[in-house]
Amino acid sequence: MTQLGHRRSRLRPAPDLTLGPLKCASLNRSMVGPWSLGEAMRRREFIALAGGAAASWPLAAWAQQPERMRRIGVLMLYPEDDSEGQLRATAFQQGLQKLGWSVGRNIQIDFQWGFGNADWIRSAAVRLLRLSPDLILANGTPAAKTMQQSSRTVPVIFIAGSDPVVDGLVSSLAQPGGN
Repeated sequence: MTQLGHRRSRLRPAPDLTLGPLKCASLNRSMVGPWSLGEAMRRREFIALAGGAAASWPLAAWAQQPERMRRIGVLMLYPEDDSEGQLRATAFQQGLQKLGWSVGRNIQIDFQWGFGNADWIRSAAVRLLRLSPDLILANGTPAAKTMQQSSRTVPVIFIAGSDPVVDGLVSSLAQPGGN
C-alpha cells in the first residue's frame, strides 16, 4: 500500500438527525479534530450530495435558453407580386442574414405590401404597429412620414427617394433625432 492508501476513520457513526430531505450526522466535538468537515464528509458522500442536488434542479436550467425572437415590420409600397419589391425584400433579408439574423430563428418579418393612397398607408401602418414590432422598415417617403406620425417609440428605418432633411423626416443626416 502506498502513502496515499486508504485511511480508516477514527469517527464512529452517530445517529442521523433528519432535516427535511437532507440528513446530517451528529458529531461529538471530542471525537473530531479541527478539520471536522473534512473528516466527516468523504469524497463519495460529497459526490452523492452534489449529484443529488444537481439532479433536483429543473431541466430548463440545463437547456440552452433560446434567443429572443425579434419582430420587424416592413411597410413596402409595392404590390406583393412586383419584381422590384421582391428584389428589395430579398436584399433586406440577405443583409440581415449576413449579420446573423435568420427568419424563424431569431427574427420574424411581417410585410405589409401594397400601394395606395394615404388612407391605405395609414391603415397598413396601424396593422404593423398592432404586431408590436421591435423595428419598422418603411420603403418610400410616404411610408416613412406615415410611420413617423404613427409612432414615436418604435425605431423606424426608411428608404427614401428624396432628401430626408428637406422632407422633414430627420433633423440632419449626422443627428437624425426622433425614432
